[in-house]
Amino acid sequence: MRLWSLLYAASLLISSVASCAIASGIYRHSELRESAVRFVFFFFFFYSWLWSLFRGIYFVDAFLEGPEAADGETSADADYADVLGLLGVAQTSDMTSPWLSFVTVMGDTALVACSLWMLPMTWELSKLARKNMDRGIEREHAAVRWYSKWVHVLIALFFLAEAGYTVYNKGFNYQSYRILISGNMLQGITLVYVVYILISLKCAGRNYETIGGSIVLSPLYKRIKSIMIVYMSFSLQYQIISLILLYSRFEVKMPTVLIGISTLLFNNSGTALSIVMGCSQECFFRSFRRYVPDEYVQAFYMSDPGLAMANAAAGYSPPLINPVFVFTDIESSTQLWGFEDGATMRRANETHEDIIRGSLAQYRGYEITTAGDAFQLAFHTIKEAVEYCIQVQIKLLGAHWPKKLHNLTPATARKKTKTKRLVFNGLRIRMGIHDAQEEDGVLVKNIHPVTGKVTYTGLSEVVANEIGDVGAGGQICVTRRVAEWLSVNSAAVNHAFQVDRVGEHSIPQLNMVLEVFQVTPHGLGARKKTFNKRWAARLDTIKVVDDR
Repeated sequence: MRLWSLLYAASLLISSVASCAIASGIYRHSELRESAVRFVFFFFFFYSWLWSLFRGIYFVDAFLEGPEAADGETSADADYADVLGLLGVAQTSDMTSPWLSFVTVMGDTALVACSLWMLPMTWELSKLARKNMDRGIEREHAAVRWYSKWVHVLIALFFLAEAGYTVYNKGFNYQSYRILISGNMLQGITLVYVVYILISLKCAGRNYETIGGSIVLSPLYKRIKSIMIVYMSFSLQYQIISLILLYSRFEVKMPTVLIGISTLLFNNSGTALSIVMGCSQECFFRSFRRYVPDEYVQAFYMSDPGLAMANAAAGYSPPLINPVFVFTDIESSTQLWGFEDGATMRRANETHEDIIRGSLAQYRGYEITTAGDAFQLAFHTIKEAVEYCIQVQIKLLGAHWPKKLHNLTPATARKKTKTKRLVFNGLRIRMGIHDAQEEDGVLVKNIHPVTGKVTYTGLSEVVANEIGDVGAGGQICVTRRVAEWLSVNSAAVNHAFQVDRVGEHSIPQLNMVLEVFQVTPHGLGARKKTFNKRWAARLDTIKVVDDR
């Protein structure tokens, strides 16, 4: 009995079912072209399903048709040939069956395809971990088209190379297997790339996020780390053993059990990746609902399942009741991006993004999305939102900016007081704070189809956007409710500051007028002169427009 072939077939068919379940789930519940992440995930698991299926078919055939032992071959030799599997084909070079050659080449191509799709999948996950931003529908479509075109071109080239060589040699042989091993070197490249991504995320501080006020490892970081662990545990050792046997021309004898366990682990890599990248709490409740106490099931579905699952998957804890919005933007950013093809601004924006994101965890901040270089954030309390804004302004003032940025425009000019105290330095970020309350109307919460983040729609979000856009660079503007809370609770804020009324801001489309206040951190009072000039100039502009 060919025991190893039976075990290989069973493990591969299980892996095939797991990969197919994930791929079909993504296909049914997602508009693939709307999200490059989902598109890449789908094709990775699609090809993982094909690889497991074709390999499983091969070993089912080997189990059913293979002889116990050839003439002059001992049972130990037959057992060793059985455990080698496809490696045994490379050793004997005797597989001339057109059917098995076809199944083998298709499985090889699907395996190489998995390795190719793993590269953009890791890249897209790392991009989400770094930026949490939506590229927009058109750019998502462009990314999808690019991935689809070039990855499939490489897959087709590999298929033609191996299929052509197999047809030329009238069967699958030692040389054909060397082509496969060369293709499998992609898995080693993928592993190196995943390690590089993990190190870069850790160095950028994107390996931690905030959940319920506690700083924990970012789930996106953990997911990429899971890919690395699966590859190292399930695939790397198999590739090493295969290379040793192949390039020694099988003169190196390895223990049968070692080769068998290594191959079984490799065959189950699809199952392992399906578990670490496809399972969720919602999946558990749907699969095992009949075995879970009713009170737990009811509690799960009574909460907002969509929001709960999105938050669990993304690992963030957004404020769902009366969030405090903070909207930011860079003064004169359009003009700055126009200098030197944006090279200086790119470096400056990296510093800006590191500061904006680097302080979120400390104050339980939630990044909703970005729009260009502007951030939309949400906090649980006014205290945390104000403390966050003050700290960011102080960090921006003391940051190391590219030398070319200074005095590039009036908005990046370095300014000091007469006592040589720094007032402005580098990019100037305007910030606006508004707290959502029931009197503002219903605040609708949804899940963004690309980032998976919670988004907010309603009057409060519109007001926050307006208050974030009304100030000057380096200014923190707030609405009346926030200003009143600060006046009463100033001692609760862990930074010294001053609140002043700035004026009124009209929102014609809403037929409403906002009272605008500013929060000035201690030590930055010299900025008020610049802010007052900017506000006066703004009022003059509005007056001229009204006179017309």
